Amino acid sequence: MSQVRVDCHGCLPQFTYCSTFRFHFKAGKEMCSISDNQGGRTIDDKFRESLLRSLNELRQACILCDVLIRVDKTLEFPAHRCVLAAGSVYFQALFSDDFRERKSGVVELEGIYGMEKVLEFLHTGEVEINESNAQDLVMAADYLNIPALKLHAAVALEKFINISNCLSLQRFSTKFDCALLKESCTFFTNQNYSMVTKSEAFKELSFEALIRLLKCDELNVHNESEVLCSALSWIRYDLQSREKLLLEVLKHVRFPLIRKDYLINIVKSDVLLRSNAVEVNVLLKTIKQTSSASEKFRELHVPRTGPLETVVALTGGRSVSKYGSNNSVLAYIPLRDSWVTLSNLHIPRHGHSAAVCQGSLYLVGGVCRNVSAHSHVCRFSPLRNKWYCDVADLPHPVSFAAVVSLDEKLFVIGGKDCCNTALRRTQCYNRERNQWHFVADLNLPRDSHCATVLNDSIYVISGDKENFKSCERYDSTIMRWNLLPDMTMSRQQPAVHALRGKVLVVGGYAGSNYSMHTTCEIFDPKKFQWSLVPGLGVPRAGCGITCVAEHVYVFGGSNGRSILNTLDSVECYNEEDKVWRKISVIPETIVAPQVAVFRMPRKYLT
Repeated sequence: MSQVRVDCHGCLPQFTYCSTFRFHFKAGKEMCSISDNQGGRTIDDKFRESLLRSLNELRQACILCDVLIRVDKTLEFPAHRCVLAAGSVYFQALFSDDFRERKSGVVELEGIYGMEKVLEFLHTGEVEINESNAQDLVMAADYLNIPALKLHAAVALEKFINISNCLSLQRFSTKFDCALLKESCTFFTNQNYSMVTKSEAFKELSFEALIRLLKCDELNVHNESEVLCSALSWIRYDLQSREKLLLEVLKHVRFPLIRKDYLINIVKSDVLLRSNAVEVNVLLKTIKQTSSASEKFRELHVPRTGPLETVVALTGGRSVSKYGSNNSVLAYIPLRDSWVTLSNLHIPRHGHSAAVCQGSLYLVGGVCRNVSAHSHVCRFSPLRNKWYCDVADLPHPVSFAAVVSLDEKLFVIGGKDCCNTALRRTQCYNRERNQWHFVADLNLPRDSHCATVLNDSIYVISGDKENFKSCERYDSTIMRWNLLPDMTMSRQQPAVHALRGKVLVVGGYAGSNYSMHTTCEIFDPKKFQWSLVPGLGVPRAGCGITCVAEHVYVFGGSNGRSILNTLDSVECYNEEDKVWRKISVIPETIVAPQVAVFRMPRKYLT
């Protein structure tokens, strides 16, 4: 079930999107629930909401309704003319100009499904959207010229994109000009190309649609032979009418990227290619004799890239140059050893926590705008390089907490409250419902600690004050925290990450003083014990850490008491070599950035 909620005051607001499709729209600043005086103008959001509810109740009771909507000559819906005109350009023109509906009070419509939901939205700003009605609402909103409803229904459809419908939804989004939905369908299709080509929808593609797909640079394939096989399967699906298109289709297969031995073998063995051997061989010979500089065949020499690339994002923290909270987002691209800048945070913050859940990056709590513990949560969409304020606030504000993703939920663990008190509570976010709830408390209060996920369990390491060696583990099956053996050394503000079935802890302050570790240690759940592993190249605490392709990366951190002692180096650990190596330098020196790994389109990484 989905619920859309809009603020009818002001311009088109931001939307909140989650898997249960509860949308919460905000026009700029957070809406207050009580009367607020802004520049001498009183705004009462409770009254506005009450007014909308009353309008809908009047409609449902057919009180003061002055127009009847009749769909397909059978379904009738009473409504309020002024409400329809205010919310729909179509109805506004109908009731304002010299149409017969203006006088008769009856509007005849054909082929408009979901009219009750449309009227509900126009009268309340809320509507339930699910898989069965989303397309109907897009079409109805398009015809009736209700852009807000059309946008919400199209965004809701993104949740239902799958292998069997991504191509049909792409056509649908093109027909009804739903740009965001089309973008999401394109990404999904390109990313899952190999599986999509096995669907009936792919085999039923038009020739023009197939060519557009084959020309795409961003197909996620292991090698070009996959593209060749998919093209041949499309021809065979309707061999009688499509065989004549064989050469035109093959012109868009990148034969220079296919191994010579494989190509020779398939040309000899494939019945379709063998029956058109003369024409196929001429085409291959032409391509072979043409260099990559040729305008006509240039694209055939360009490798498929896939639509997404792995990046490591560094968010927020304390900036040395700004001497305060940071709002920049730096992205490190491991394959290129390069840095780019992504969209900035809405507000600078440090002492926050970050984790990736279901493809989105979530930033939780922290210190921002002189608030020592914040309840605000924001979400970053890698597919759009955009931040959204569409996540429910924390029940209790925190800073210097730890956050992880487990079972498609976020767990915000411990941290400090507004009174600077270390907490034991664990707050859990259900993305499907856009709701927070509490789970089992920690055994010990903790802040400035770190956490990671391994084998469906959460591991929490260290903390502030007296818990420098302390560790505990959350078992998701019994929903309980259990203490683990202490680390071999006291560590304040270390970094932690799962690595090959073990828990790796890196650096940190040596207890309450400001000397720091280069040492690292690892916990083996099977042996239930800690052991030392090779140390860092330089001592550091409060660094960011992540793992990409079983290589551990640590970013920045501090090597002293002052913010001026911030490090800008990046070290990488390969367990096979068991050596830490400096591999890069962070463009901007930041203390305690939050680090997360995700995949995003290459167009944002140039």
